[in-house]
Amino acid sequence: MNALTDNIYIQQYRQNHACSVNARIHQLCEHNPPQLAWAEPSIRFYQYQGHLRAGRHPSFISLVEGRPDWPDELMLSEVRLFWDDYAVHLLAIDSINCAEVKISEIDGNEVSKGTQVIKQTHNLLTLRDAARFGLTQMKLPLKLAAFEYHHKGRVVAWRLALPTHNGANNHV
Repeated sequence: MNALTDNIYIQQYRQNHACSVNARIHQLCEHNPPQLAWAEPSIRFYQYQGHLRAGRHPSFISLVEGRPDWPDELMLSEVRLFWDDYAVHLLAIDSINCAEVKISEIDGNEVSKGTQVIKQTHNLLTLRDAARFGLTQMKLPLKLAAFEYHHKGRVVAWRLALPTHNGANNHV
């Protein structure tokens, strides 16, 4: 399904934090775990099977369902956390600071706080190359909904969500 919806408003809230991406993940997920979490680790040297190696850690799983349990000692350069009605994008500024953008749809009474966009919905199936994206521990096929928000012909934000359950995402 590929649906377009007019007159949707989104709000993008940006701020910097005096903490690492890893620490900010713990803060955001402490009381409200996300549906999905995706991360890109920094490419650095690490110990693996007794040898010093560079690049991506081979046992790292980049896309997980629920609260992520990535190792604290593994520095993450980029993270996206997805709840049923909003997403948070984190970027490492350095090892002790990060930037955050929260993307959420706005209720019709608060449109003055947001940007009018066209929302495009795609249903995704993650059947292809599952191991590459760390999906080997998840039940496949994993069905995902991808939401793109377009403004003046370009994608200004996107997020993922699991299929609707118990009325969640009924506005999406």
